[in-house]
Amino acid sequence: MEAFATGDLLRIVPFINMLPKPCVNLLHLLLLSSLLASFTTSANQWSQFHGNAERTGRSPVAGPMGPPTLAWKTQVGCLHWGPGCWIPGFTGTDSSPALSPDGSTVFIGSYDHNLYAVSALNGTVLWKTFTGSSGIGIESSPAVTPHNIVIVGTYSKKIIGCSGESGAVLWTYPTSNYVASAPALSLGGDVAFVGGVDGLLHAIFTSNGKRKWIYNASIVVEQGGALSLQSIWAPPMVSDDVVFFGSGGQANPYVDAHAHVHALNSSDGSTLWNYSVGSSQIQSCPTLGRGNKTLFVGVYDGRLLALDAHNGTLLWTTKTGGRVESSPVTYMTESSANGTSGGSRSMEVEVVAVGSADGYVYAFHVETGMMVWRTKIGDEVGSSPAVDKDGRLYIGGDPGVWCLNGTSGKVLWSYPTKGLIGSSPALDLKGGLIVGGEDGYLMKIV
Repeated sequence: MEAFATGDLLRIVPFINMLPKPCVNLLHLLLLSSLLASFTTSANQWSQFHGNAERTGRSPVAGPMGPPTLAWKTQVGCLHWGPGCWIPGFTGTDSSPALSPDGSTVFIGSYDHNLYAVSALNGTVLWKTFTGSSGIGIESSPAVTPHNIVIVGTYSKKIIGCSGESGAVLWTYPTSNYVASAPALSLGGDVAFVGGVDGLLHAIFTSNGKRKWIYNASIVVEQGGALSLQSIWAPPMVSDDVVFFGSGGQANPYVDAHAHVHALNSSDGSTLWNYSVGSSQIQSCPTLGRGNKTLFVGVYDGRLLALDAHNGTLLWTTKTGGRVESSPVTYMTESSANGTSGGSRSMEVEVVAVGSADGYVYAFHVETGMMVWRTKIGDEVGSSPAVDKDGRLYIGGDPGVWCLNGTSGKVLWSYPTKGLIGSSPALDLKGGLIVGGEDGYLMKIV
C-alpha cells in the first residue's frame, strides 16, 4: 500500500466495492489506515518557521543525539560580500528551512535573492527561483501548504507563491515595502498571514494570492493626532482562530519605538487586544504555553514577556543580557523537588527557552519567570530553538549549531561553522536537523 499516493488510493475505491464483502472490509480498513498515516505525516512535517502555525518549535521525533555527523552541505547563497550580495553583513542566509508535505524537499530563502528547493535526502539543488534584485534578497522564511505551494516574503516588495515541484511563480502579491516576516498558515493552509515593514499584516488566500483582509498596526499608536508608523518584522503565530504578532517602530529610518503585541480575529482581522511594550522593537515570534493560556514573546530591549493570551494582561516579565529576537519555545521537563520524607523526587514542569544577543540560551519557569538555567553558546544568539521528543534543544549560535539538555542546559554537542547561524533549525520526521547559515550553506546533521 505504501507504493500508492493518496489520490491513487481514492481512485480505486469503486473497484474495491466490487469485491466480496470480506475483502471490501479489509481493503477499506487498509485504505483508511493509509489515509490517516498520510494526513498525520503531512500535519507533523516541519512546514514553516518554528514547525507549524502555532510556532511550537517542537518535534514528535528524536533529533541527533550526537556526536553530530554531517549528512550533506549545500551552497544556497553568497559565501562573502560581492556580486549578488552587495550589502555588507548580509551574506548566506538567515532564512529558516521548511519541508514539503512528504518531507522530500527543503525550501529556504537566501540573501542572493533566490528561493531554493533542495533534496532532503542528499542536498542536491532541485531548483532555485529568482525573486527580484531589490534590497538584501530574502530574509523571510518560507511556509509550505498541504498542496505544496511555497510562500515567502521578499525585499523586492512582494510576497510570492511558488510551485514546490518546479519553482514556477504561481502568484505575486505586491506590498508597499519589503517583507522580512515569515508567513504563518491557517489550519488547512488556505490562508497565509504575513507582516510587512510597512506595518501591515496581510491575510492572503494561498491558492491564488488574493487578499482576504489587511490590518494596519499603526492604528494603535497615535502621537499628536497622527499615526506613529509601525513595522512588522516578526513572524505571526496562529492558534484557535487568533493571530498573534509583534510590531515596533518604523523601518526607514529604523526606530525602536512604540512596540506592541497584537491579537486579531483570524477570520476578519478585527482587533481582540493590543499590549503596549514601550519604546522598543519586536522581531521575536510569539508562542503559547500553560495549556495555550499564556503568550510568550521576546523584546529588543532584552525582555521576555508573559501575557494572558485571552486579554493581553502582563503576567510577568524577565530580562536577559541582550536583545531578544530569538523566538521562544515551551516544553515539559523534569525538575527535582523535596519530598515529604526529606528526600528529593522528580516532577514535570513547563519551561520557556529563548536565545539572547548576549550569547546565552535561557530557560525560565512558565509560571513565575524564574530562571531555570542559562548556557553560553557564542557571541550572540538570534536563532530560535527547536525541541525534540526527548527534550533536547537545537539552536544556532555565533558560530556553530548547538544541542543542549533541556532540563539542565548542559551542552550535549556542537557542530562548528564559519559564521553565525541566525537561521532556526528544522527537524525532519527521520530526526535529521536542517539549518542554514550566514556562511552561505544549508546543511543536514544526523
